[in-house]
Amino acid sequence: VKVSTSMCFQRFINANMMTQDECTDIKRVLNVVTRQRGIAHALRVLFISATELGGGVAEMRLDTIALMRDLGAKPKWLVIDGADRFYATSHRMREGIQNPNHEPLSQADVEIFHLASIVNYIRMEQEHPPSEIDVVWVDDIAPLGLGLLLKSIHPEICVIWRCHQHVEPEPSIGDLIRDLTHGNLRRGRDDILLQFLALCGYGDGSTKGQDVLVFHHANFAEKLRIDGGQGVHIMPPCINPLSFKNMRINDYLV
Repeated sequence: VKVSTSMCFQRFINANMMTQDECTDIKRVLNVVTRQRGIAHALRVLFISATELGGGVAEMRLDTIALMRDLGAKPKWLVIDGADRFYATSHRMREGIQNPNHEPLSQADVEIFHLASIVNYIRMEQEHPPSEIDVVWVDDIAPLGLGLLLKSIHPEICVIWRCHQHVEPEPSIGDLIRDLTHGNLRRGRDDILLQFLALCGYGDGSTKGQDVLVFHHANFAEKLRIDGGQGVHIMPPCINPLSFKNMRINDYLV
């Protein structure tokens, strides 16, 4: 996604939402983190989501990119691609992570999801070399399999998965999402991913999950049966206060 926004911190300062000192403190934190990871260059961050349109993630990401540019990082934003059946499956998973009575996934659904992850990984490796990426931030369900492939084949990359949804999963959907976040692939269900990793030179025991899992609430991680100590970070829901629809409006306009 082409992002032309800039000077995001200055807009926050102009709106009296933060001070110049707070802006400086945030930049200092990023510099500390970069040094601790042994990175001598500007932090290279890749965001991957399901769409660049609509609300939610897509609405926040433009200003996220601008904020990170203001910090001196080098962010990029990619949108996963796929056929209609892939989007239908990812939509079913997105609904099923919130509804324990949802229709279970079929094996065909799982294979369609895995194939899209492989195709997107191959394309990404060609167009955005993993050797030029330090951190990958994966948003929600659709790119989750891509995150597993990235971490398994390039373990030096820090991979973060952000779940933006309520979690009360249908068992088959919850199991697949949990296993993809942890790198636990099962024979029979996940043979397509296992075969692809084997072709890349990685055996059954080398699959890896995301480094950090981000949820709105600790209870959501518990409902996915994820131990709170396994890289779980709680980030409460938020909005973009600079978005037009989220701005305070006066009585006259009301």
